[in-house]
Amino acid sequence: MSKFVNTLTKTTLVYSAIAMSCILPKILFADEANNKAAITGYDTQYFKQFSPQTLFDMIEKIPGTASILDSVVDTDDNRGFGSAGEQLLINGKRISGKSNGIGAELYRIQAKNVDEIQLIRGTVNGLDVRSTGLIINVILKEDMSASILWDLGLAYASDVNAEPIGSLNYTDSTDIFTYSLGYKRTADPRYAVFSEVFNTNQDQLNETRVDKSARVTTVDKLNGKIEYFISDKTDLRLNGLLEINKYKGEYDKAFYYANAEQNSPINVTDLSHVNNQNDTWEIGGDINHKLDDFGNLKLLFITNKTTYDDKLLIDRSEDFNTTFKSYDLNDKTIQSENILRPTFSSQINEKHSIEVGFELAINKRDSTIITNVSPTEHHMIKETRKEAFISHNFAFSDTINLQSSLNNEWSNVIVDSQFEASITSVPVERSFKYPKPRFNLRYDMTEQDQWRFNFERTVSQLNLKDFVPKYNGEEKRLELTNPNLMPEKRWEFSSTYERQFNKNQGNLATTLYYHDIEDHLTETPYLDSHNKTIGSGIGNINNAKEYGIKLDGSLRLSLLNLKNTVFSGNLTYRGSKTHNSFTHEKQYINDLPQLDWSANLKHDQVNLGLAFGITFSNKSAERYNRYDFIARYENHVNAKAYIDYQLTHDLKLRFEGDKLFHGKGLRETTRYESAYTHSDILRYEVRDTVRERRFKISLKGQF
Repeated sequence: MSKFVNTLTKTTLVYSAIAMSCILPKILFADEANNKAAITGYDTQYFKQFSPQTLFDMIEKIPGTASILDSVVDTDDNRGFGSAGEQLLINGKRISGKSNGIGAELYRIQAKNVDEIQLIRGTVNGLDVRSTGLIINVILKEDMSASILWDLGLAYASDVNAEPIGSLNYTDSTDIFTYSLGYKRTADPRYAVFSEVFNTNQDQLNETRVDKSARVTTVDKLNGKIEYFISDKTDLRLNGLLEINKYKGEYDKAFYYANAEQNSPINVTDLSHVNNQNDTWEIGGDINHKLDDFGNLKLLFITNKTTYDDKLLIDRSEDFNTTFKSYDLNDKTIQSENILRPTFSSQINEKHSIEVGFELAINKRDSTIITNVSPTEHHMIKETRKEAFISHNFAFSDTINLQSSLNNEWSNVIVDSQFEASITSVPVERSFKYPKPRFNLRYDMTEQDQWRFNFERTVSQLNLKDFVPKYNGEEKRLELTNPNLMPEKRWEFSSTYERQFNKNQGNLATTLYYHDIEDHLTETPYLDSHNKTIGSGIGNINNAKEYGIKLDGSLRLSLLNLKNTVFSGNLTYRGSKTHNSFTHEKQYINDLPQLDWSANLKHDQVNLGLAFGITFSNKSAERYNRYDFIARYENHVNAKAYIDYQLTHDLKLRFEGDKLFHGKGLRETTRYESAYTHSDILRYEVRDTVRERRFKISLKGQF
């Protein structure tokens, strides 16, 4: 691995030096040119053959956008807005929502109201976010017509009841208003079987476990949005959300003890009942005001609140006798976030523009945990984060653009924990201050070739849940928490070369990257007052490094006479270096696969109204450890697919499948009697995972 590090470092430096030697003369003697390598536009004529209904249908037909669609559909867990933001914008602007963000807009915007979709590579002026790669910018028509979008269907997995899914959305506009109101219900039924075999340190059978898991997550969302054009210079956007998220599951775990002691049960069955519900409301918005030729003022704001009510009940029977309650847990949590982000941007001249601003984000999490085996536990966490920023964009020419920025972050975290599962019961208050510089250079060598360079310092956000005791389903206990966590800091460098093939036939991007990590977050030992290891959990260690190469591309298969067929894929090969916090030996970063990849094939048979796609993905084995075990998890290839059939212009049938290869995995664990650094091996564990295939069928329509 040391050879790989040295080779990658040298290659990155040479790679960058060659590129910079080509770019510097262009910077010094820049002339005007076009920026076709930076922006690729797709107008309505391109999409007409596919008969799309929603914005999602349109973006899905553009090569190279699959990873962005996957990322924006997921809920944004980051606190605050930040400068990076989403990779998908509407009219060059981000959506002022978190749970009610751009992922929801994909299904609310009707295709007929879209004027153009732009793929923007690298930095360009005038966008709400900063990006090192690809951004999708959706340009809407000025006069949006009334529209109704709906779908109705079922979600299904073996041994789990089918759940109804669907949505209904209405959008309309007047001269000064655009508004929408919608309802959406999603469901995610899952069934899995986990089979475990435990052998003694003498490799004799000691125990077997079979865990059958059936669970369903349903989400009901009611949302609304209004855009008010107050004047030619001022506009206001407001959006709101009500969401009910329910999670119900049953876990049937059967134990067989081959070497049970006298008077101890041989067969034990645990039946776990999970009943969780969280209710969320959110209000967000933004107001924009143009100051003639001087610049633009913008204010983004969000306020939201989620109430969690999580319940777990475990009933146990021994040797098929009377069932009794062995564990009962109730976790009630209230979490809220309030964000305010004012900014000022100005186009100084044709080459220079600036943006300055400030962000204030206040997050609170208040939780009470009640169990039948320990006293009531309570914790309160409050984070106040402030960020000031200034960004300068220098367009040397249409083909060379340099963006530099400086963000300074101040944060204050208060952790008040009153429970046994914390390594300290004294309230902790800590403050942090981090400068975060960033430099990004884009060079369009030709209409098809582009170089991108990025150097920045990033600071992770501490997950508020890491301050809360987590229930360990295997060990049936609340894990220890650490109130002294610090954010992880990274100096990140990347260099990307991207080639776009002629006639919009696809692209290939190659990225080399290197991250120098401070205060790395990983599994660390928790010590008592006598310096004895009593457990482990998330904590900080001094340093770590991550480096690698990424390939991302797409290709139309028209050369094989396969019209409207696109192959796309991505691959990341990475190395890492850190030290084990228990043994202090050098090792890879935990839970970080050395290789992950995905491959996607999509085809549209336009004359038949048929479209289908399939995606394969996998990643290499991952290693991780706690204080009392060392484990390795091996992943198997996963596959998901969809088929669309256009019944009429306004009616479409869609069938989706996931975990087509049963989402198999294998975990091998060596467990020790106590801390693995100074105790004997207790047993060897092998766990096989098989997940049932999941399917969805839906009928989609529009008016």
